[in-house]
Amino acid sequence: MNGNIDTTGLPDGTLTIAILSTDKVGNAGPTTVQYVVDNTPPSIVVSQQQAPIGYPNTIPAFSSAVPASITVSDYQSVASVRETSLNLTLSMTRAREQDGS
Repeated sequence: MNGNIDTTGLPDGTLTIAILSTDKVGNAGPTTVQYVVDNTPPSIVVSQQQAPIGYPNTIPAFSSAVPASITVSDYQSVASVRETSLNLTLSMTRAREQDGS
C-alpha cells in the first residue's frame, strides 16, 4: 500500500501519523511514524550600499560589480539561491550552514 499525505494545509512542526492494520482474525498491529512539516519558504534579506551623501539619486549606480549582502535562511536548510529577474549568475560565499534558523 502506498499513499501521499498533502501537508500544505498543516502547520509547520512535527507530524505524527498513527497507523493500525488488522488481519482477518482480528490481530491488530499499531505503529506511529513522525515527519517534519516545513511549509514556510526561506527568508531572504538583501542589504545594499547606500548612495553617497550628495549623490543625485537614492539608489547608487555601479559600472561592473554590484555589491550586495544576501542572507537566506530556512528551518531545514537552504537548497539553492538564484537571481531570477535577469538570469544572472550570483557569486556567493557560504558563510555558514545553519539549520533551524
